[in-house]
Amino acid sequence: MTSRGSLRRRASARGEVSSVLAGGECHPKDYLYFINLVLFATTILLSIALVKFGIPGLPLRAFTAILILALTLAASPWIVGQALRSIGSFLAVVAVCAFFGLLSSVLNGAPLDQIFRQLLEIHFQACIGLLVGACLVRTCGATAVVAVMVLCVGLSVAVATLQFVGLGLAWDLRNFLQRIQPIEIDQDTVFLTLRLRAMGLSFSPVHLGTQICLAFAGWFSWVLYYSRGREFSEFNLILIVGLCAALFGAIVSGNRSPILGIVIFLLGYIFIARPALAIILGIICMPMLFFVDELTQEAAEIGLRAVRTDDGSSSNRKVLRAFGFLLFQDRPYGYGMAFSSIEHWTKFWEKLKNYPNPTAVQIHALHNYYMMIINKYGFLMIFVGSYVLYKLLNNKYVLLAFAPYIIHIFYHNDGPLQGDFLIWFLLPSVLSLQKAAQSMKNERAAVRSLAPGGAYPLGESGGAGHIRTISGQRPVE
Repeated sequence: MTSRGSLRRRASARGEVSSVLAGGECHPKDYLYFINLVLFATTILLSIALVKFGIPGLPLRAFTAILILALTLAASPWIVGQALRSIGSFLAVVAVCAFFGLLSSVLNGAPLDQIFRQLLEIHFQACIGLLVGACLVRTCGATAVVAVMVLCVGLSVAVATLQFVGLGLAWDLRNFLQRIQPIEIDQDTVFLTLRLRAMGLSFSPVHLGTQICLAFAGWFSWVLYYSRGREFSEFNLILIVGLCAALFGAIVSGNRSPILGIVIFLLGYIFIARPALAIILGIICMPMLFFVDELTQEAAEIGLRAVRTDDGSSSNRKVLRAFGFLLFQDRPYGYGMAFSSIEHWTKFWEKLKNYPNPTAVQIHALHNYYMMIINKYGFLMIFVGSYVLYKLLNNKYVLLAFAPYIIHIFYHNDGPLQGDFLIWFLLPSVLSLQKAAQSMKNERAAVRSLAPGGAYPLGESGGAGHIRTISGQRPVE
């Protein structure tokens, strides 16, 4: 059994960076480690496969997440306090967004009960997710959190693969999961009824695409940690495996945006690792642009929806984007947290009716997360967005990790504070792993600089599993 005193002594002995940021406070044999990890895996699976399952107004995944907090608080309140301090800046951003949403909703005359429900379901849930994620980093370790996320999303991709090849049992499993949840007649239901696109265990193909992007962000962050600061200096098979898995999942689920995001990631990765090579590859690949249409047409003919650009989803984007701009120009202070673009199309029909597929504005949301957010919260969100962008630009590796996700949500409605709540569980682990990787990279450089001629003292190579900090401690796995 884990006592509060033993946890304090263990944390003190290991050191802040090595234990808290990567390995966690608890040992795998500790009951808190095991129970929290099982509860977290259950929460992620429920969030993927049974997102709406539970009692009215409160899904079951919320109970399991809150139970993680309750157990951690009962076993070691000081861990929860540390977790709160570590996510203070994130909680402040969520609080500012909640204030902007409250202001916009009040200006639009939204009922108080609706405002309260939106604050509870969106912003309070985000805060709980962040706190759960931060507590898991300290009790189980960021590596374990990422492993759970990758395995759960991988399971959904595996089922999607079986659906893609036409296995009826895989579709029957998804039908069963759908039937035990509240049914809502929408586009996602059509995907399942007609079996248009593989979705695995996820609520829709688009949700699976979002989850793939998040899992890849965690995978890349773990690669940074595992590589001990050498991720850009040698061939990394582990990263290639993650890239191929993410690409495969995007293809079988018919998601184009994660593929584009992976391409952006690769360009950024190569540019950081080998700037000259990136330029040479760009010059070599440029002639291939002349054959893109032929290649995508051949791939589309064999059933790969991910490379098609002539379907309704692609042709809807232009009118939906124009609609989003018109909505913002008409009401720059936002439409409130309950915003639905479909309710406002009649006002702008004369300006939109000559676009290709103009009726899309009558049945589809804007399909652009950034436009959804700015039309919900108003122009004040530009300042929040600028702050987040500034932080991302200051940490190019975090920006690189989330590149597929950032691109993906540009073409869809869900994102932070807008349908996607899994990111809050993962974000503390991603940042913790990257912070630990940067710390080890700095220490590796410091150790090398202390040795004559820049060589490693005592035969240390600085490779994975061999580097030790200046204090003599070895990073915790």
